Amino acid sequence: MIEPDKLADSTAAETGEAWAIPHFGTLRISGDDAASFLQGQLCNDVRKLDEAHAQLTGLSDAKGRLQAIAYALSPHPDTIDLILPKEIIEPVAAILGRYVLRARLQITDFSDSVELAAVSGPAVPVWLTANGLAQPAPGPMAVTAAADARLIRLPGLDNTFLLHQRPGAYPIAADSGEKWELQRIRAGDPTIFASSRGLFVAQMTNLDLLDGISFEKGCYTGQEVVARTQHLGKIKRRMFRFAVPGGHNPEPGTVLTNGGQKVGNVVRSAGAECLAVVRTDALAGEVRAKLPGTS
Repeated sequence: MIEPDKLADSTAAETGEAWAIPHFGTLRISGDDAASFLQGQLCNDVRKLDEAHAQLTGLSDAKGRLQAIAYALSPHPDTIDLILPKEIIEPVAAILGRYVLRARLQITDFSDSVELAAVSGPAVPVWLTANGLAQPAPGPMAVTAAADARLIRLPGLDNTFLLHQRPGAYPIAADSGEKWELQRIRAGDPTIFASSRGLFVAQMTNLDLLDGISFEKGCYTGQEVVARTQHLGKIKRRMFRFAVPGGHNPEPGTVLTNGGQKVGNVVRSAGAECLAVVRTDALAGEVRAKLPGTS
């Protein structure tokens, strides 16, 4: 059984440090038409990206089902980097490639040229000062630029940043990625992995509550479904944070049940905690996950 509302409110790092996020990478879209092209594909307003502002965004298919959730960053003019799990970079590049037509741009897996790290903990200001980095302005997704790096202020937790740097530019500690996943679970931050592609409409993962959708921009792939979902009023499935007794970490996409009926799916899990999209009318009961090797 997984249980909501029984979780400690704490950051993933007790001291300020930077640690690797080895399972995330960078998909770079560059060229004269990069911004206008992505404006027709992503659910957030790409025109608001600049040197000082990143954003959370999603890529949907024509049925409005999420194929990716990414942090979008513009490190240079006519260049937009999508930061997302490495395991979906190839299929996301293929999806985008189908829409390029005569657009003047390149789509490149840039993961080997960019190192990603989380910087977190109450001593972060000390770490930043020691490494000559300035904090971004207040507010989620604000960005500070340095010669070899960009620092993004992440939402949901205090003193938490994403470092996007030339490999080796600043010292970072090795990590399996577990620390990052647990931190982003506690921040209520959704993502899409290979096993959860196509399971959710954007609002189910709370993208609308996290400033990850623009309802004022023009058309984009899946926009009709996203807009219709919003205008219907009440969203029947939402993402919530749960405890997972027994030390299990259910895989993304794992089916959740209540009374034998499917009520949702896992979004991400780590450290016996998870984010899951669940029917709101099922929260009063027992929510269970079928785990490999269990009855």
